[in-house]
Parts: sequence; structure tokens; C-alpha cells
Amino acid sequence: MSHFKERTEKNCLNCNTEVLGRYCQHCGQENIEPHESFWHLVTHFAYDLVHFDGKFFSTAKALLLKPGFLAQEHMKGRRMSYLHPIRMYVFVSAVFFILFFSIVKTDDIVNVNDSSDQVTSAKEKLDKLDAEIKGLQIGMNAPGVPQKAKNKMQKAINRKQNQLADIEKDTTSWNQERAEDVIYDEVKAYKTFESYDSAQKKLPSAERAGFIRRKMVAREIEVNHKFKTGNEYGAHIAEIFMHSIPKIVFISVPLFALMLQLLYLRKRKAFYYSDHVVYTLHLVCFLFISLFLLICVNKLADLPYMNWIGYLWIPIFIYQLYYGYMGMKVLYGGGWGKTLVKYMLFAFMSFIVVVLVFAIFGILSVFVF
Repeated sequence: MSHFKERTEKNCLNCNTEVLGRYCQHCGQENIEPHESFWHLVTHFAYDLVHFDGKFFSTAKALLLKPGFLAQEHMKGRRMSYLHPIRMYVFVSAVFFILFFSIVKTDDIVNVNDSSDQVTSAKEKLDKLDAEIKGLQIGMNAPGVPQKAKNKMQKAINRKQNQLADIEKDTTSWNQERAEDVIYDEVKAYKTFESYDSAQKKLPSAERAGFIRRKMVAREIEVNHKFKTGNEYGAHIAEIFMHSIPKIVFISVPLFALMLQLLYLRKRKAFYYSDHVVYTLHLVCFLFISLFLLICVNKLADLPYMNWIGYLWIPIFIYQLYYGYMGMKVLYGGGWGKTLVKYMLFAFMSFIVVVLVFAIFGILSVFVF
């Protein structure tokens, strides 16, 4: 019950309906004085916040500990005690991604190496290995060195010589690939796409590049003008892709619900598509919370003397698997074996959908700045 002063007039200020009680029976607006004091405004904010928090924590408790329970309650019409699934999804996803992007950086997920860095690092490794081999050889030839020690040094020399050969082979192969890369050579030859396009028009029709190749060269020239190094461009693409994850999840939710509808097609009279969406929203909210716990575990495990915390991912991962299975068992019913088969099919289909959506957004990330 609200503690704000009720109006003496009985007409609703929102829809002008005659109000029979404190709340309008037509639109639901509370019939209180429109001019609030600052203290009333603060009180109203605090009341709404506490009311939201109360619902949130009771909903979160049921969400984490009772798989499928909230969707079941929603279907039965028991909704006032819990946050609406969409509000819960918006709130949890917003908090998750704010924390996710503040903790996880692009460098933690993607390691992009620039071409020049590759050559430099390879040269440094070659020089270092060469110096180590020479040092071992000098040590072997020193007077008074036991034969046993010489044997160990010889094995170390052989091992480092093999590493040396592998690095030289990889570097040579990489240089050959770049030399044979026709598009790369074309990009180097022209400063702008206009100059490249002009040169193409001067060629005979049979020798002109095709549509796809021209687009690839144009894109490469554009990238070279906007970014100084391949490392900078790769980091930019990774950043775009990472910030597309919320959209990817949002798009995937109705697709997951559609898969559940197909799996439980025989129960279409008992379950509407919206029921599957509600369950999927709760499932995704649970995954957000559990994934955040996994990220925290991983970060804490990097601290000195905290390696043991890294093993907590095992019970969290097992509970994720159990949660998905029990959620389907509680909501949709059916035998243990049949539910297990459908759960495995749902997991496999979800994986395929996520891969496809990620691939689409990955391609868009490359072609859209």
C-alpha cells in the first residue's frame, strides 16, 4: 500500500474514469496528489527500489535453486511475487554485460599478431636459440667437463637445433605465402581504390579482376588507410565483435524457444510459444549469473596462492548441466530418459544456432567498421 496522500476527487487524472478505490479500476493509476514534495519524490524512489529489490532477490533465489519453477509459476498465473521474465532478463543482462566488459578485455579473448611483429619475434627467437647453442657448445669443449654433463648438453643442443629448424621453416613458409598473395601485392601497388580501379579499366576485359576480388582489394585498401597496423585492425574487429554479443544473445532467445517448441510439438496444446520464450529467458538469466561466477573464479585463480579457486569451475559447470536438464524435466514433464535425449538434442541444436549467429556477426564485424 502506498503512503502518499490520496486525492479527495474521484476522477482518474490519467483516463478520467470515476475511481472506486485508491487505484483506478480502468488503467491502474494510483489516485494521489500530482504535486509531490521533494521528500515524497525521494520516498517514492526508495519504495520502488526496495519493492524491486524484494522481488528481484526472491526471483533470483527461485531462479538459481529451482530449475523450471519460475516458468511453471508464470504459466499458472502466479506472477505478482516475481519479476516479469522480460524485466528480469533486461536487468540481469544489463548488469552482466556491464561487469563483463569492465572485467574482460579484448586482449584476454583475442591475440592478434601483426605481420611485422611476427618477423621480429621470429628473428629474436632465432638469435636467442643460436646464442644458447653456441654457449652450450663452448661449455662442452671446456676442459674437465664430465662425460655425463656433455651428454646432457648435447641433448639440449639437439633439442634447440630442432626448434631453430622449425622456426626457420615457419618463417620461410609465411614469407612465401605473403609473396604469393596476389591481393596483398595489389594493395601495396595502389594508394587508393580509385587508382586501382583506373588501372583495371585500362586492362583488357579478360584480364580484369572479378567482382569479389575487386571488393576484397577495395576493402583492404580502405583498411590500410584507416589503420596503421594489422594488429590495430584486428583489435578493432575483436572489439566490434565482443560488443555484438548482447545482440547475438537477444537474437538467439526466440530461436532457442522455437527449438523447444519443435522438441515438444506433441504438447503444443499445453504449451504456447510464449511459454517456451519465458523458460528460455529464465534459462539465459541463469547462464548469465553462472557465467559471471566462472569469470570471477578464473580471475581469482590468477592471483598468487589462489590457484585452488580455479577448480570451482567444475561444480559450477556440472550444476549448469544439471540445471538445464532439471528445468526441462520440471516444466515439460516426461520420463528421465526421454528428457535426457531431448535435453541433449536441445543442447546440440543450440550450439549449432549459436555458431551460425556468431559466424554471421563475425563476418559483419569484418565488413562493417
